[in-house]
Amino acid sequence: MNAKGANSAARLTGGARLVAIVVLNWNGWRETVECLESLKAQTRSSFRVIVVDNGSRDESVSRLAAWEPWIRLVRLAENRGFAGGNNAGIQSALEEGAKFVLLLNNDTVVAPDLIDAFARAADRHPSAAAFGGRIYYHDEPSVLWFAGGEFRTGLEEPKHRGLNERDAPAFAIEESSPFITGCALFVRASLFQEVGLLDERFFCMWEDAEWCWRAGHKGLELRYVPAARLWHKTSRSFGGIRSPLAMYYYERNRLLFGECWVEGFQRGREIRAALRNLARDVRAEISLRRPWNSGIIWKSRRRLWAARLTGIRHFAERRWGRGPVTLEQT
Repeated sequence: MNAKGANSAARLTGGARLVAIVVLNWNGWRETVECLESLKAQTRSSFRVIVVDNGSRDESVSRLAAWEPWIRLVRLAENRGFAGGNNAGIQSALEEGAKFVLLLNNDTVVAPDLIDAFARAADRHPSAAAFGGRIYYHDEPSVLWFAGGEFRTGLEEPKHRGLNERDAPAFAIEESSPFITGCALFVRASLFQEVGLLDERFFCMWEDAEWCWRAGHKGLELRYVPAARLWHKTSRSFGGIRSPLAMYYYERNRLLFGECWVEGFQRGREIRAALRNLARDVRAEISLRRPWNSGIIWKSRRRLWAARLTGIRHFAERRWGRGPVTLEQT
């Protein structure tokens, strides 16, 4: 790192560390470095970056070590998932006396005033517990991925307001947001004592929804802050939102979320419903009479179905945490 970078490191690590930014890395140092480059351009100086390496097996540790002391690099011996990795970063932030903690996906690029925008919102709303920003697609910079969120009924995943819509004045209104994505979750540090950390049973997917629901259940307000802008390369860790790995965690963890918070949830009944839904999707796909002899479509769909079935089975067997490692290579 050059002299300018070293001076910035001294400035950032000295004095009051008001905001700790937790960036989780898992075999993705290139995205993490791009994220860090955008953080270096922040207009606010009183923040600390904590990069948690989640047991990477590529060059991540050596590449990210070059950023010290501008960052604090926390090395985990194994992949503890989104929940466990971020919890390690949160605990480090609390040890350092941070007033606010920003959980930030490593596959994001942020606006220069992101931290200032969050801090100003926190000043305007002292009773609010957490805040989320206006998130665009990285490859379509004017198209929204998240502009606040809300919970649907039952076991449906939380809704992203503005999803896939072009930015418009309607999305520039600051308002309450019962759900905030873990992609960029700005939290008063003291709230982790009251609400708790992320539930590591989820490993990844639905853990942010569960944390937000838990906060709301305690009567705490969460807010959408449109002035806090960033751009997201969605689902790089999964290889796409409909990869076998994503489907596994989606099926297992939505049932776990329901068991935790959906009124009237009955485990046996919901497992049977999930199996019926899977069978319905299989029948619908087969009815399309695709050219199965090509093998390509059949193999792809079969992997997705098998992953969903495994997720349902693991929920029934009470198997939490990291899913089958074999799915990470499919």
